[in-house]
Amino acid sequence: MDTTKSQSTPTIQRRTDSNITMASLCYIIPPYLLETSKGSQLQKELAKKNEQMSLLNVVTTDSPYYYNHAKHQESLKTNKFSKDPYLNQIIKDKVIYKLAILGVLGSNPMEMTADNEDYLYLMFNTFKHRFINDTNEKSAKPNLEHESLSESANKLEPSMFLDPKVGEIDVSKLSDGKNLPAEYKKYLHLTLKELILLTDYHKYKYPPSFIDFGKESYFEYPLPISWVPLIPNPYLDYLERKLNLEINNDQGYSSIGLSTGKNPKPNNEFENVDDLVKARYYNFISDKPITSSCGIFYYELEVEQAATDATNFRPITMMNDSSISTNCSLNMAAGFTKRLINFDPSSNNQSLLSLGEVDLEKVKSDIFYNSSSPAGSDTKMFLSSRPGEFPGSVAINFEDSTFYNSIKGSDSIQRTQILNMNRRLNNRTSNDTETGKVDIGIPFKTKLIEDTDTKRVHKTDTIGCGVNFIDKSVFITLNGVLARVLPEEDLNSTDATTDDLFGKEIKDIYPIIGFKVNELETFDATEPTTFKIRSNFGFKSFVFNIQDYVDYFKNQQKKLIDMKLLEIKDDPLVSNELIKRYLIKHGFLETQKSFEKELPDQVVANMPDVSLETIVEGVQHNMNKLAEKDSEFLLASSTIQ
Repeated sequence: MDTTKSQSTPTIQRRTDSNITMASLCYIIPPYLLETSKGSQLQKELAKKNEQMSLLNVVTTDSPYYYNHAKHQESLKTNKFSKDPYLNQIIKDKVIYKLAILGVLGSNPMEMTADNEDYLYLMFNTFKHRFINDTNEKSAKPNLEHESLSESANKLEPSMFLDPKVGEIDVSKLSDGKNLPAEYKKYLHLTLKELILLTDYHKYKYPPSFIDFGKESYFEYPLPISWVPLIPNPYLDYLERKLNLEINNDQGYSSIGLSTGKNPKPNNEFENVDDLVKARYYNFISDKPITSSCGIFYYELEVEQAATDATNFRPITMMNDSSISTNCSLNMAAGFTKRLINFDPSSNNQSLLSLGEVDLEKVKSDIFYNSSSPAGSDTKMFLSSRPGEFPGSVAINFEDSTFYNSIKGSDSIQRTQILNMNRRLNNRTSNDTETGKVDIGIPFKTKLIEDTDTKRVHKTDTIGCGVNFIDKSVFITLNGVLARVLPEEDLNSTDATTDDLFGKEIKDIYPIIGFKVNELETFDATEPTTFKIRSNFGFKSFVFNIQDYVDYFKNQQKKLIDMKLLEIKDDPLVSNELIKRYLIKHGFLETQKSFEKELPDQVVANMPDVSLETIVEGVQHNMNKLAEKDSEFLLASSTIQ
């Protein structure tokens, strides 16, 4: 549908052509949420912005109302250092003086950069990773026992990039007369490194929703719309430069893409490459947490990766040996994690994390702003854990089709330690659910769908992960079929002091996914090796019929409420006293006396008159309501006939 933005009363106009396809249509609010109080509330909020859009609840990806993050970033390349024009100018000034003082821009740097911003940006990208990455000073210390004096002297000469203060100037005076708004003054005193990390963070910062009404006005959607990396800065930089990490929403899906690119970068271009290429999980969480007010939340994902001669036909993400079976297993996991978790570092290292409660929302920001913090071994281990082992998380592991529960897993470790102290007790076995592992019973397959001389393409099944705040369960689907439901008792810890996924007070949780990357050697090739996770947060149709699932629980809740309203305590003393008082109230004295003679000797129930009147009136009111409904039904039936 062709749409045009209007600042007064925005409307949606019909298209006269037939170019609309189902592939280009996206839901604004996931349809299954519309059946909940949360969805109804969101629809009312959308109607305040655009009534017609709230009625249709769809938008096309080529509509001017649809915000495409990748295209938005591309359109802002005129401001090459930042999408914000004021921040762009501040960083540009910092870069010019930094590179000039370091001698990178030649003998006349100001003249060279005056009319050649492309060259300045090229130099900036060349040295950017050296501005933000920390250098291990310990490795530069000489070993006088095994090295010559000349070798030691060379190692004692520090790099100019080691000290972040070298080349830093105060650009506040340069910004005078540029009408710099007051809120930007704080950026003038930041180092270039801090400013770079700030803009990198904004690259993964999304608007409240993908519905853009113009002038920075968006539909305020409170649930996840995309993924954000939860990766320590050195490893994130490696993923961006080596494998061209890209997160976008071009077709209504939230996709994570990796590619060797047209000009693959060799490993020797990276510092500390031995650490960078080690096998670890690269984790992503959603941009916003899920709140319990939504009742039920569900997402689906599938993975496709193409291996070419760019990596000697090795896929980007680890899989088991494809020569054993055509159905491979992927080193990947998906599930949910608590926003607030308890983390106890194993050492006294000062890191991004501290003892006590950790807020993942804050960790997301700190990863970018405080690049030196993630150098701590505790933090690296924490952020590189597999979902399901990641503290406070539960997840399905694609590799062995097993559901892992880190909360119960911690119980298992403590139990094992206790059992090891007693040989007699150690002979006892424990159930899988007690160890935090549950076999789903259905293999999650990664199939070879294309095999040619130039490319091998693998694709996974469609996996779905859902959380149900109504009965406090987690459910897993496979290719549209409900594969397993993990009830509350399987999720909760046996330790009363442990904060479970839902907890005594249900708190926010995030969807989480993670995968391992192969150690790859890259070569020039006609086609790159690629990897893509395509996730659906509800803005496209699901493979699984989530609507039926939601309707079932909605009906169950309705029945529960009806039963509560009709609930009568089956106490004979109270019932008999109620009947006697009812007969007296309406003048049936003879009947009341006969009724009393039939009753055995009983203690008279102590019921105040006020409660009797209330109960009688309530019963009478309900009977009248039922009579009205019966009359309506009979009238409707006679009309149809």
